Amino acid sequence: MAGLSNATLTILGTGNITKPIVKNLLPAIKDGKTDLPFTKIIACVRSEGSESKLNDQFSEYSSILTVSRGDNVKAVQNGDVIVLGVDPADIADVLAQDGIRDALSGKLLISVAAGWTKEKLESTLYGSETTKENASG
Repeated sequence: MAGLSNATLTILGTGNITKPIVKNLLPAIKDGKTDLPFTKIIACVRSEGSESKLNDQFSEYSSILTVSRGDNVKAVQNGDVIVLGVDPADIADVLAQDGIRDALSGKLLISVAAGWTKEKLESTLYGSETTKENASG
């Protein structure tokens, strides 16, 4: 992640916990008043209602915010840093989507999901925890 610039932040599950992140980052990114490397945000939602609400709430940021519904894999592919903020009960299903594991390859994954440890995330994605022995593939 060293030297990351002009990057896209993808948020899988833009709801109660992660919406404030979006709300606070957007003005800073738009005004260029941040040292953060992000120039765009992709906010993933599950429902059409959530998609409409986010688009309405953040309409002035449409040049830097994309609200995505129904295509988590594409959103992750287009992101450089991924925030996992889906409901903890839905994480296993989201991480099991065809193509998500490959889309996450080489990207920084930050989880804000309660109860999901690094080890549990690794086991869900890769079938086992990452160790020195299996880290290279």
